[in-house]
Amino acid sequence: MEMDELRLILSCAPTLLSVLTEPPSLLNYLMDEQRKRKNNDILIALADQENDTIQCEKRIKLKIIELVEKTNIKPVQRGRPIMPLRKMVLLSVWLLTNQEGFRCVSVRFGIGKGHAHRAFEIFCVTLHSISHEYVKWPSVEEGKNITDGFEKMSGLPSVMGAIGIIHVTIPKPSNNDELFHNRHGFHSVILQGICNHQYEFINVLAGPPGATHESDVWSNSPLHEKIVEIPHEILYDNSYLIASGAYPSTDFIFPPYDEQQSWRAEYESYNNAHAVVHNTIKTVFKLFLSRFQRLTFLNMSRLDLIPKVIIAGCVLHNLCIQENEKEIEVENHNVDKFYEVSYVNKIDVVTEHTKRDEISANLLANVQNVN
Repeated sequence: MEMDELRLILSCAPTLLSVLTEPPSLLNYLMDEQRKRKNNDILIALADQENDTIQCEKRIKLKIIELVEKTNIKPVQRGRPIMPLRKMVLLSVWLLTNQEGFRCVSVRFGIGKGHAHRAFEIFCVTLHSISHEYVKWPSVEEGKNITDGFEKMSGLPSVMGAIGIIHVTIPKPSNNDELFHNRHGFHSVILQGICNHQYEFINVLAGPPGATHESDVWSNSPLHEKIVEIPHEILYDNSYLIASGAYPSTDFIFPPYDEQQSWRAEYESYNNAHAVVHNTIKTVFKLFLSRFQRLTFLNMSRLDLIPKVIIAGCVLHNLCIQENEKEIEVENHNVDKFYEVSYVNKIDVVTEHTKRDEISANLLANVQNVN
């Protein structure tokens, strides 16, 4: 069979999965030892497909290849045949967007299992190394656009972002597994994310063990340290972050009012607006898990590599948002269970918070004037 004929067959295939599994003769062709060196051309042809299974459009794949090329990454070799960069990107994107095991993926791409592991590791470590270029805190001008966007969305002024966490499920670690056993009953590592009004991550932290409380994740984060040291250089014009009730109430973190407190009319108006803003980070996590389904259960034992894989997903998420990727099917991941409002004494949410009270009063006044 000539290569042009093969490409014609592939161009008619609706998805990558069907191309590689039907008919059997085509799978045999791809696995023919004498033709493995031509697989790269086939994979490039497959990358041109508008493929919902990969959840990533052609131009996004090309953008990923472009940014990885800028890092001067070396081809995967180590005694094996050199893996072209395009093939490594396609393999890694496939792994991130599916729960398929490495053994099946290695067969699919015509390489050894160890070779696939190494390629995926290099890809994720590379994206982690450049994550600061794609997940970054906004400038003063960008911050003004964000606060304006959130105010238009909810009526709350000066909101710089919405913060929340999600638990990325992992297998039971061999050591100190109790540190990773979260209150929901499974082992996990935590991803803390802050998003803007356009559903982009502007700050992420991955890796704290699942048993860590949200307030401790935040208080030990590098961003928290910077805000404490130089608040006006991070949160411009007295802006603040919207958080769940599990976070402490401070001058720069605003949780909702606890319904157990002495209730006032302005609290309800504030909590309603708060819910609108905080829903953005929940939506981001739902998009994130729907697009990168491997992170619904990250079957890895290397705790040093797990955060890098998660951050690689955050980089790709922002890239998809910035490139205006088409709508994807959002699966019904139960993100809400990670936002249980757990008011505990250590958070001290019942203390007076003048700034939040002032905003709540102004918000109620604005609602009454409109009515």
